[in-house]
Amino acid sequence: MSRGFTILEVLIAIFILTTGIGGVYGLIHFTLSFTSTTHNQLVASYLAQEGVEIVRNIRDSNFLRIRAGVPGANWKDGIDVPAGLCGGGCKTDYNDASLNPVSPLDPMLRDGTLWSYDSGVSTSFQRSITITPDGPNKIFLEVKVAWQERGEHSVIASSELYNWLSP
Repeated sequence: MSRGFTILEVLIAIFILTTGIGGVYGLIHFTLSFTSTTHNQLVASYLAQEGVEIVRNIRDSNFLRIRAGVPGANWKDGIDVPAGLCGGGCKTDYNDASLNPVSPLDPMLRDGTLWSYDSGVSTSFQRSITITPDGPNKIFLEVKVAWQERGEHSVIASSELYNWLSP
């Protein structure tokens, strides 16, 4: 009876260890990939909702101007974009009072924790805001955030805004 391992036993042990380690590596790789995708979907959802809130804030600021008696103030000021100006969608930041045209070359920038079009490091996210009038006292708002990550992805948030000051 021999006291050592045979070459066959060593090869089987190496195969089992290699298979186990390969499986663990594959699981870790899949988890990291899934985490990155989920993180970007969450960021895009927040950016889309922020776009809705920014337009809602512009509308509400207009209501305050109307209540203050500012001559010529209208509830759609800054969000009633002339036809064709934002054919590919509009953009705006949390500190803007109106919508501006967006182009495919306008990625969102990140400066620490703030996202904007003004300053920061370029990201793969792009936000596009589309406003569609639906009568004199209602608009339909759609915000699309798109990004590239192993293909193109997007998240869309939508809302209806009303002129609740109308008689």
